[in-house]
Amino acid sequence: KEAHALCTSAVELEPMEAAHYANRSVACLRMTSKGTGTGGGSPSNKAKTMWSEDGTKLVPAPDDTDATAEMSKDGTEWLVLAVNDAQRAVELKPEWPKGHFRLGTALDAKGEYALALAALNKAAELEASSLGKVSNIVQQALTKAQSKLTKAQIKAKQAAHAAEEEAVAAAEAEAEEAEGSRRAAEAEAAQAVAEADAKAMAKAEAVLAAEREAKQKMEAEEAAKAAEEEEAKRATAVADAAAMAKAKATLEAEKAAIEEKDALAVKQKAEMEAMAAAVREADEHLSAAKARKAREDQRRKEAEDKAREQERIAAAARVMDMAADGSFDISDGDVTEGPVLLPVKGDEPNTAAAVQNEEVAKPPPAPVTSTFATARRPEETVPAIQQLLRTAAKLQTRDALSEEMLNAAFDGLSTKMQYTARTLLMSAVKHADDNTGELPKKVVDNMNKYVQQISAQDASASRTQANRSTAPPPRPRAAGAAAASGSTVSGEGSGSHAPDFSTGTKGGTGDSPVNAIDMTVEHEVCVSCEGLREAVETSSEGAIVASSGKSKGGKKGGKKKNKEASNAKKQLTKAVDKRYAEVADGVASALNSLGCAVCDAFLAPETITGVRDEIRTLERHYKASEIWVGKDSDIGAQITVPRVRGDKVLWVNDLSIQQSSMTHTQTMLASIDRLVFRELGSRVQRLRHLSERTDPMLAIYPGGGSRFQKHIDNTARDGRRLTVLCYLNPEYTPADGGALRVLECGSPEDGGMTALDVAPVAGRLAMFYADEMPHEVRPAHGMRHAMTVWYYDKNEREEAIAKAPPAPKEEDQAHMRSRQEARAFLLWILAHESEPTQEAVDSIVERAKKMSEHAVKIVAGITGAPSIEEFMNALDLMTPASLAKLRSDLDEMGINN
Repeated sequence: KEAHALCTSAVELEPMEAAHYANRSVACLRMTSKGTGTGGGSPSNKAKTMWSEDGTKLVPAPDDTDATAEMSKDGTEWLVLAVNDAQRAVELKPEWPKGHFRLGTALDAKGEYALALAALNKAAELEASSLGKVSNIVQQALTKAQSKLTKAQIKAKQAAHAAEEEAVAAAEAEAEEAEGSRRAAEAEAAQAVAEADAKAMAKAEAVLAAEREAKQKMEAEEAAKAAEEEEAKRATAVADAAAMAKAKATLEAEKAAIEEKDALAVKQKAEMEAMAAAVREADEHLSAAKARKAREDQRRKEAEDKAREQERIAAAARVMDMAADGSFDISDGDVTEGPVLLPVKGDEPNTAAAVQNEEVAKPPPAPVTSTFATARRPEETVPAIQQLLRTAAKLQTRDALSEEMLNAAFDGLSTKMQYTARTLLMSAVKHADDNTGELPKKVVDNMNKYVQQISAQDASASRTQANRSTAPPPRPRAAGAAAASGSTVSGEGSGSHAPDFSTGTKGGTGDSPVNAIDMTVEHEVCVSCEGLREAVETSSEGAIVASSGKSKGGKKGGKKKNKEASNAKKQLTKAVDKRYAEVADGVASALNSLGCAVCDAFLAPETITGVRDEIRTLERHYKASEIWVGKDSDIGAQITVPRVRGDKVLWVNDLSIQQSSMTHTQTMLASIDRLVFRELGSRVQRLRHLSERTDPMLAIYPGGGSRFQKHIDNTARDGRRLTVLCYLNPEYTPADGGALRVLECGSPEDGGMTALDVAPVAGRLAMFYADEMPHEVRPAHGMRHAMTVWYYDKNEREEAIAKAPPAPKEEDQAHMRSRQEARAFLLWILAHESEPTQEAVDSIVERAKKMSEHAVKIVAGITGAPSIEEFMNALDLMTPASLAKLRSDLDEMGINN
């Protein structure tokens, strides 16, 4: 009885698990006389027995106890339940031998031996195909079932023979009885005929009398009917005259209405023509305004370009002036923030004044056309300047360096580097040798340092601009309630694993500029696991050697070898434990100081490849992630919003993994569990009470910029304390993107918080506090695979379970249906790819009027309407243009089909 109750609980928890139904089938058999030998739980059994306190057997009951109260079903009902559970197990798992075996034993107990034999044969067939042999218990059951079937067939034949003999005897007796009955019936029939003849005569006389009476009655009715018809004719004539008068009045009224309607139509046509003219005029004004704005933008751009060019010319002039009076020099000192400013030494043979005097004395040279190798990288800037100076020295004048030559030398550089190159050229002129144009080595070194600094600043500015350009545009506040103040967007439909998006220091969209640090193996958050997997592999090999080294020979030699093997195994185990402890020390230090940690090379490449091969067959079951969009937990809908979260996920039952052939996945989970449960719990204060973890969640980001915006995993205090991700991307390159960005690492007391970018490299673990650390997945441009598990804090998990709401009531189920209805309505609106028409608007309005009140309230909240009434009023006024605007607003929110 207790086993039946426990199995029933297991079925309720996991209704798709075949083993629970098979086990409950066995429990049902035990409740019958064929299962326990106690006569089952038949209500007709009035024996004074009851279940013992431990629920394991039936014992005599006191006189005032009715044993039938302990059982609610008789033996036959328990057998039917046993057969039903066994059949359910076979339906859920058709290729499971044990399910067919349970079905065979239940049918056998019920007495259906032929069906039982077929089920047992199927179990034997499945065992033979999977194990290569048939187990003894199945073979024995087959033998017993065959024997029972044979006996049942013999009994059936004997019963049929006995029934046949009884039928013959009964037929003979019935024949004799029928003969006697026939004679009596003949006598009774003769008497009945005589009586019938007498009755018929009397009846005939009564009929004649009735016919005469009916004829008289009919004549009287015909006379009355003729009088009524005459009266009806007179009444009809009066009614027809009245109807004609009424019809004439109706026609006149309809004619007047048509004339009035025609007048109204003429008026409406005139109003529509006036409105169309107004719209055309407004469009013309708008086009003119756009044209004016375009011209103004063009003039403003030209003015800005002209101002920048003037500023560049003025800056060049200032540098020339500085070069002329010697206040700008790069001949000495360490370059830090720009060229070193030193006074020109009075005894230098080639001062700026001397160069100018020399240039004035010389006639202008003929234009020179030279071919220069364009500097395309910052490090080529100084060599290009040196080449220009050599050309100037060769031509004996700076005027030979035309604008075309400067463009040829510097056009391959960025705008900022071109300006830097021209500035350095002007400053370098006075340091070049008059005859060769060569620059001193110290000047060249200082110029190279300055170019490196400017190049670094230029690259940093370019990265910042690129990050801003790839960020999605902000949501307009007018788009709907999800973009309005106070709206919430939460994650996965499963409440226990739903991340939360919030505002403030721990929330936002994740698109605000941050100074993220690219995580490298030298960073303090990263712990190298090199040597860990080698130690584990060595330990495994050593264990095999130790196992094979056990001797089966003489006692003395065997004991010695066994002891040596045992010692070797202990040493290898210590090595593995030591390496795990070293890795755990580094991880604990990072978690305690920064709130996150990275384990590099935690898994071997062959393990990652094996995991990918094992989960490849599951990829068709992945589903697009959904998030909650709405004002609160009651007003909103579960919708796929790729702009917020663009991955596809699959939750895999941990027990199924352990019972399957996914050996590499088992190794991965076991390694992570060992590091977290055995090592980190004793080193990290916040992880001291870890008790269990979730099933693993497999996730794929399909590329194309798919991402997961900034969020915190656990804001509902559901017990999740630590998030651990393992990346499964053997072919990852930096161009694939998809880095995990963990924000607010560290604390203000320790010198400020920063963001950390972790590339999803194969075999790498990333972990952080699930209830504290905001994080996001940056846009992925290639396929990105990962596995995530969450570890529960025991105390917080127990509190969350205790505070969990009760089972859904009928009202809650109605709300859930309303959410589904609202979600379907929104997706239906977005499903139309053609241009909106008035017909589409009318169909939307009609569908909205048929929705439940709560569903309309949800849609109103998502689209930004303050109330149901205003939403319905807006629908009544909707036009194709406003429908297009609504679709655009929803798309801006990231809600699309």
